[in-house]
Amino acid sequence: MRFLLIQCAWSAVKHSKRFKKKYNKLKKRIGKSKAIVAIARGIVVDMYFMLVRNEEYKEPKEERKGGKPVNELGPKRPLFRLGSSPLHDSTPCASSTNRSMS
Repeated sequence: MRFLLIQCAWSAVKHSKRFKKKYNKLKKRIGKSKAIVAIARGIVVDMYFMLVRNEEYKEPKEERKGGKPVNELGPKRPLFRLGSSPLHDSTPCASSTNRSMS
């Protein structure tokens, strides 16, 4: 599985502006091997949250002249990490219990 993720990371670095920029920044600091593993991990984190939230991948919009990214959601929102709980929704399991989701 790791081999496949590394291959996906190399492809992402070639074709995605977001991953290319992140890879180049990491490569200077920690070297190319560790940087590509970090990109692969980023891909896995993105896939995890896409599955949890049941949404498609959206490439971030291009940056403005000032270097700040264009954010279609308005002000910056906090990032979710793997250890944090996903947004609560009324899934069949949650709605079948007598407890309410809050």
